[in-house]
Amino acid sequence: MAAVAVSALSNVWVLPAADPLHGRQITFGNLPMFDVTEAPDGKILSAGGDGALWVTNTDGTQHSRFTDASGAGWITPCVHSVVFTSFKPGIVTLMRVDIDGSNAKELTSGSLWSPSCSPDGRFVFYVSVDSPQRIWRIPVEGGTRAQIAVVQGDTISGRMSVSPDGQFIAYPYTQYGNSPSAGWALAVIPASGGPPIKTFHVPPGFTGARWSPQGNGLQYTLTQNGTTNIWEQPLEGGDPKQVTKFTSGRIFDFNWTADGKLLPLTRGETTSDVILLSNIQ
Repeated sequence: MAAVAVSALSNVWVLPAADPLHGRQITFGNLPMFDVTEAPDGKILSAGGDGALWVTNTDGTQHSRFTDASGAGWITPCVHSVVFTSFKPGIVTLMRVDIDGSNAKELTSGSLWSPSCSPDGRFVFYVSVDSPQRIWRIPVEGGTRAQIAVVQGDTISGRMSVSPDGQFIAYPYTQYGNSPSAGWALAVIPASGGPPIKTFHVPPGFTGARWSPQGNGLQYTLTQNGTTNIWEQPLEGGDPKQVTKFTSGRIFDFNWTADGKLLPLTRGETTSDVILLSNIQ
């Protein structure tokens, strides 16, 4: 039997907005870091390959466990709390904790992903991936959920995010269609619900959707020739613009700080090896 073993090396970097060409790596080690965001207290939160959440100062000091939750991902700050998903076999739970990682509370569970908080910290938006896929809103302290919209296309294909002013939601989706495929697109909808007010087609190899700090563009990662960089699609239209200028490596996640001055991201490499298994009983 032949199998493919995939391994990843990924660490947290912090790039200054004034000079995104000269960032600094702040985590080191064999444990890969994937999801990354700013914590409400200004530190950097990241989800490790061990399923744990980690917190680090922006200068790389005091790297430690943030909370005891396992299988964590999709971390998002909510002003006075932090929301994330906890993955267990067959179910995903949306969790909320205080800014110090304590007082964990389950908000909802099911086939869900990609939570994103409103800027005022009152609500969490998330996607249920059961067909038809839908966008929901639930109070950050728990309560009754409300449907916002049905996802466009065949399936959501990356992270959903709320605009800095709380007025809009952006998400990527896939529209396979007939031949040729309609490909991938970014949709912008009102946060109160309704059909898309803007739609942008994006190239193959892209992932995610983040708002620019000013809220006038949608940013995503694009991998070309084995190297990932961040690009921005202006809301007013026109060609996307390249934000970072890396010449090697992969970007796995990124998220601007609330003041727009720093760009934390996770960056590294993936390797694949073919393994031959013999004498299998």
